[in-house]
Amino acid sequence: MMHIGTIWNEILTGTVVRFGTKYAGLGKIETANPDNFEIIKAKPGVMTVSAAKLQSELGYYMPYNLFYAGQRPGVLDSCPPDQQATTPFGLALMDHQRRSVGLCRLVCRESAGILVGADIGSGKSIVALQSMWLDGFLAKSGVIIGPLAARDTWCGEDSDARKHYGLHVHPVSGTVALPKYFEPGRWYFCHYDILGYWHSTIFRDLKPESMIVDESQDLCNPRSDRHKSAKSLSMCSCIKRRILLSGSPIPKNRLDLYGQMAIAQPLQWGSWVDFGVAYCNGHKESHTEEGEGHWVFDGRTGTEELQARLAGGYLRYTKDQIAEDLPKLERHRIDIELDSESKDAYHLALTDIRKYRETLEHGAPLPSKISFGGVAFTVPKSKPPAAELLVTSALKSILDAGKLPHAKRVIEDLLAAGHRKIVVGTWRRESAKILLNSLTNGPGALKIRVFGPVTGNMEWGKRLDLAQQFARESGAAVYVATRGSVKYSINALSAADACLQITPDWNPDSNLQFEGRMHRKGNPNALVHSYYMLSPDTLDDRILELLRDKGREAVEISSADTEGAHLAADLNPTGFSGESWSMDDIMSFLPEVETF
Repeated sequence: MMHIGTIWNEILTGTVVRFGTKYAGLGKIETANPDNFEIIKAKPGVMTVSAAKLQSELGYYMPYNLFYAGQRPGVLDSCPPDQQATTPFGLALMDHQRRSVGLCRLVCRESAGILVGADIGSGKSIVALQSMWLDGFLAKSGVIIGPLAARDTWCGEDSDARKHYGLHVHPVSGTVALPKYFEPGRWYFCHYDILGYWHSTIFRDLKPESMIVDESQDLCNPRSDRHKSAKSLSMCSCIKRRILLSGSPIPKNRLDLYGQMAIAQPLQWGSWVDFGVAYCNGHKESHTEEGEGHWVFDGRTGTEELQARLAGGYLRYTKDQIAEDLPKLERHRIDIELDSESKDAYHLALTDIRKYRETLEHGAPLPSKISFGGVAFTVPKSKPPAAELLVTSALKSILDAGKLPHAKRVIEDLLAAGHRKIVVGTWRRESAKILLNSLTNGPGALKIRVFGPVTGNMEWGKRLDLAQQFARESGAAVYVATRGSVKYSINALSAADACLQITPDWNPDSNLQFEGRMHRKGNPNALVHSYYMLSPDTLDDRILELLRDKGREAVEISSADTEGAHLAADLNPTGFSGESWSMDDIMSFLPEVETF
C-alpha cells in the first residue's frame, strides 16, 4: 500500500484509515488513488471513511493537515497575491507580502493556523496584521505573545500596528493576573516570561478570536514552561486563527518545528515523540539490560510526508526570493592569523579535550575544575554543565580572544574603505568591553563616535536609545554589541552600511539574524556589506561545515530555505589541515550554542 508521502499531490477523494489513538493523530492514510481504492477498501481490518464522516459520525479526530496534505501552496511563488494592495492607512505592500497574506487568509478553523518563517526584515508583522484586518479580526479581541524585546515593536507609538492600522496594542505587565484586567474587543501583548501567569485569565476574560506569536522559534522546546503556556492558550476554543512569525524557524534541526507547529495547529501533530519518530529517526537508546533508555532523534525521515503535511501551514521564504525589494547584500571573509600564544592555547585545548573525552567514555567522576587550553571551568556537583557546552565555550573563547587584537585594525580599514556606519558583533560581553575601550581610549582612539558596549544585561530601552543615536549620527559611527543582545527588534541599526562579526556562531540562523538587523527593508543604502573574521585551519572552518549542513537540512523542509547554504558558500572554507582536524569524533558532538 502506498504511503501518503508518495501521493501527496493527489486530491483525496476518499480516505482509507487505520486508527491509532483518538486524538494523537496516528491514523494513517494508506491511499487516495481511485484506481486501486476499491481493492484497498476490501482489505480486512481497514476502515474506509470520508473526513466529514470520520469526525461527525465516528467521533474520531483525524488531523486536517493529513486530509489536505499537499493541496495548498507550500512555497511563495505558488501563493496567489491578495487583491488588497495597501494597508488601511495607505502603506503599499510588496508582492511577497501580498502572497503571504493570501495564504494566511486561507487559514480556517479546521486548519487552525500557520507558521510564516520569513527572513528578518521582510515585513512579517505587516503580513500578520493585514490578514487579520482583511478578515475582521483586528476589530475583535486578540492577543500577541512574544519575547519582552518585541513589546515596543507591537505596542510603541511607532509600531506597524499603530502607524498602518490604527490598532492600539496594550502591554500586559506584572505576574499577578488581576480580575477584569482585559477589555473585550481590544488587543494585548503578553511577553513569554509572564505568559504562564496570564494565559488562563486571557482565555477566561478576553476570549481572543485570534492570536499572533512573534519570534516563535523561542517556543521550540516542548518541555519548556513558555511552550506549555503558549500551547495551552492556543488550544482555547475561542481562537479561530493563529499566525506564528519567525525569522529562523529551524534553529537547530527539524524537531524544532514540532514545538511551533503544535501551537499553530493544536491536536494535529500528536506528541513530540510521535513527531520525532516519524520525521527525525526517533528511537530509544538502551543503557541497561532491561531496555531502559532515552529518546534519540538523530536523523531525517519521512521528509516527503512532512513537506506534504506542512503545505498550507508553513510558509518559508528568504531574502533571496525577495531581493528586488531589499538592498543588495555582499558577504566577505577576513582571514586572521592568530599569534603564537593563541595558537599554543588552541592546540593545548584540543589535547585537553581529548583527555576529557576519555574521562567521559570511561565513566570516571568529573573533577571539580576543568581547564581547556587555559580556559577554566568550575563544575558544580549538583548539576554539571553539558560536556558540549564546556568544549564549545572554551574553543570559541580562545578564538575570540585571539582575534580581538586585530579587530581595531579591521574596523579602521573598513572606515578607510568608505563605510560610514558599522555594527560590530562580538560573542562575549568581555570582548565587547575590551573592543570598545581600544576604539575610544589611548593615542590610537578613533576620531568618530562609538556606541556601546551593548550587552544582554543592558536595559532594553538603553539598547534602543543607543541604536537610535547611532542612526541619527551625521558622521561616521560604530555600534559595538554582543550578537545576542541585538537579535530582536532593534530596527534602527538598519542605518548601517556594514556589519562585522568577530566570532561567527555555529548556527547559521544566529549569523543571519545579526545581518538581518542591517539588511532589511528601510535601509537607505543600496548595498550592505557583511564581514566575518575567520582564522583558517581552526574551528572556524569546521563552523562553515556545520553551516553548510544546516543549510542542507533547511532546504529539505522547504526548497526556498537557501540562506544558510548561501552563507557557507559565500564564506568559502579554505580547507582543513594539521592537528586540529584529527578530532572528528570530538567535533561531531558539539552543538550550536550561543552565549549572550
